[in-house]
Amino acid sequence: MAKTLANCDDCRKDFKIKYIKTTRKPDIQIMYFKCKHCKKIYICSATDADMRKEQVEIKMMMREVNQLAANTAIPDWQIKNKWDHIESKKQRLKFRIKTLGNRYKEELR
Repeated sequence: MAKTLANCDDCRKDFKIKYIKTTRKPDIQIMYFKCKHCKKIYICSATDADMRKEQVEIKMMMREVNQLAANTAIPDWQIKNKWDHIESKKQRLKFRIKTLGNRYKEELR
């Protein structure tokens, strides 16, 4: 399995990404990696139990919409409305994940 290379924003050196998963408090999960040269931390995601539940719900909604889209009897505008709703949920969740990650970034150093 090939490793993914990254280029550090701070030291500008290339390094292989090694993902680290850690837990804070009872239900906060943080996935991150760090530059092996300067130790800068890059948080991929930080989620709590509610966020992970919402991720599962979004995946189920996407599956459902894909199945509906295969049905030619469903008007396109209904499919588009459902996709717009999913995108809105994804954007709100993305913001919450980023905010939570920023809260724990200093602690991981």
